[in-house]
Amino acid sequence: MRPIKPVRASLTKSSAVDLLIRPDMLFYGPGEASLIRMDFQTTKDELIHLVYDCVLGNHSWQFFLDQLSKCLNDGKATLFFHDERAGSGAFTITSGIEEKYLQQYSEYYSAVNPWMPGAATRQLGLAVSADYMLAKDALRKTEYYADFLQPQEIRSAIGVTIWREESRNLLLSVTTGDENESQIAEGMLILQALVPHLAKAFSLYRKKKQHGGLQLSQVPSELGFISIHENRTVKQMNHFAKKLLTLGDGIWIDAMGKFCSSEASLVECIVHQMSPRQIKQHQTNPMFVVRRRLNQFPLRIHIAPSPITSELGFFAGPECKMVIEDLSAPPLLDLNTMRKFYSLTEAEARIVRDFVHGGTVADVARRAHITQNTARVHLKNIYAKMGVSRQASMVQLARAFEVNPYTQLL
Repeated sequence: MRPIKPVRASLTKSSAVDLLIRPDMLFYGPGEASLIRMDFQTTKDELIHLVYDCVLGNHSWQFFLDQLSKCLNDGKATLFFHDERAGSGAFTITSGIEEKYLQQYSEYYSAVNPWMPGAATRQLGLAVSADYMLAKDALRKTEYYADFLQPQEIRSAIGVTIWREESRNLLLSVTTGDENESQIAEGMLILQALVPHLAKAFSLYRKKKQHGGLQLSQVPSELGFISIHENRTVKQMNHFAKKLLTLGDGIWIDAMGKFCSSEASLVECIVHQMSPRQIKQHQTNPMFVVRRRLNQFPLRIHIAPSPITSELGFFAGPECKMVIEDLSAPPLLDLNTMRKFYSLTEAEARIVRDFVHGGTVADVARRAHITQNTARVHLKNIYAKMGVSRQASMVQLARAFEVNPYTQLL
């Protein structure tokens, strides 16, 4: 290890501390082509600038963590969520941590991390050292230290809680194998300087309506779409879903603004899909049938894949998207394909659709703004083109062109 060079930096008008900077600590500034030597002020200013560069898309948050990790000797940095109540978490964006340790943490060690109880209760936005959350002697007696930290040569860490909602926390942490107190103190000061800027970045991401995956604009009007955020709060929905929620039959929003359903397993799935551990892992695409009291036809609800694979999605937080089919709704036909197959005109194809939806000659005439006699003439021409002689046979053939609007989204 190279020798450590002390650098004196003024922190307040009345006090100063000795900050220890390694001469080999180099920082690649955003948008610059050369390496510059890191000292405290340069490190702080460059990292703050880099936060906003990441928000604008000029750099990745991975790059940000790569640079932040250099504030500690052999540093390993991570941005991650942890749910203290569920006892689960996952290192989502990291620097310097091997993949096998990421998997071990997600599958087991997040639940036994002895630093997390302190992280979940410490003051929001306060940068602290590992000793603040758990005494060093107590840490070294834990399974977490012996089987997870020691193999990575990690002996200490600094961290800060950027955001908290109930038991969910967004944390930034840098670990190190070097317990030099001056280095730890300097790293804490750097984290503390970054906190308000990271909080702003996080807030900007959270205000965006959607982040990847299925988008509201992609969902046809025949389907309901609901985007659910933390605590089952509805973040976004289309008009069809709003009608179903307002009706309150099978699905509804309670007085606390939370999504509810008569199908308990659906609610359990939503909570599970948004847990930190599940977010990191591959998500399934389950389907639920929800019974209704006022309608003999149930709702079919699909949990659309919404993996947080992008950095933007990570900051936006967990999101569960649902697509809802009302099975009492008339079938949707691929009119264009049917029209071409039977050489129907557009008007004839619409008439076939109306009959499939249960309409009568009078209904068809009224919708098409034609007389009933004209509707019967159209019907006769349709029979000839489709090779049938009865309305029931026409409807049966037409239903072969029935499409599921949900499967078209996949």
